[in-house]
Amino acid sequence: MKGGRRYVIVLGAVAVAVVLGVWRAMSSATGRSIALNGDHLRVPGGWSSESFVNASGMIVLRVGSFAFPHASNDDVGQVAQAAMGPKDVLINVIDVTATDPGERNTAYRPVTGQLTISAARAVGQEGYSVPAAVIRGARIDGHNFYVSVAFGSAPPTATQVAVANGVLRTLGR
Repeated sequence: MKGGRRYVIVLGAVAVAVVLGVWRAMSSATGRSIALNGDHLRVPGGWSSESFVNASGMIVLRVGSFAFPHASNDDVGQVAQAAMGPKDVLINVIDVTATDPGERNTAYRPVTGQLTISAARAVGQEGYSVPAAVIRGARIDGHNFYVSVAFGSAPPTATQVAVANGVLRTLGR
């Protein structure tokens, strides 16, 4: 009987390990969310992410299709951009409401529907070391967001823009 119990225990442990492994693989493939103080963004499987509150009290959410160095003192992602390859995408979202609240700043346009960017606007931007980037101000649920999407090549591919828009559509409060 002792041998039978050991067999059942070992078999049970193997089954648990298999289930956890499948769950972990599925979670990694489908992604996860990052959230901080009510702001949230979906992170695709295999992408890197970080979130923090900067010295000015603004929430920063950052996701990238590559392993980037984390730097909580880098609001717009220049440190992360330095690690980009030509096929990479970096999305940086800053909730600037703490320093620029309300509707007085017209740079933050209300988002109706889902937040997206256009490949046509992916040009070089001042302060960005990557060949193509889109910067957009957006107002969602009374919060003002500075959104930047950097691409490792110019012009970005349709796939890069589609993946970026898939992530941006998930930004919310």
